Amino acid sequence: LSKNHEAKLIIPVEYSNLPMELIISDTLTSNIEVTVIASGFKIATLYITNFQRLTLDVLSSNSKKTSFGKEIFWLMHSKRKQILDILGSSVEIIFISPERVSIECRDKQEGT
Repeated sequence: LSKNHEAKLIIPVEYSNLPMELIISDTLTSNIEVTVIASGFKIATLYITNFQRLTLDVLSSNSKKTSFGKEIFWLMHSKRKQILDILGSSVEIIFISPERVSIECRDKQEGT
């Protein structure tokens, strides 16, 4: 257990500051999968932990206009520090899936 091992961990996602004037057009991503390397002891501890949620704030998101309205998105690579804050500094993140979390939405006025 003292040797390093690779493991996949599921972290719940929550969203903040969703604009009231937008209609969400698709299902929101509720979890991300993080592949890590850590000691067996740390991984065992992480498997029995109820993780704090990773908060994706629309105010710090990227966005672009699309043919259906607007896409709000986050590149998960840019969230590594937040994820490490949840998992602990003794963990090395190898991969985050999905690599990009997005929300498709449109104005409420267009939906009526």
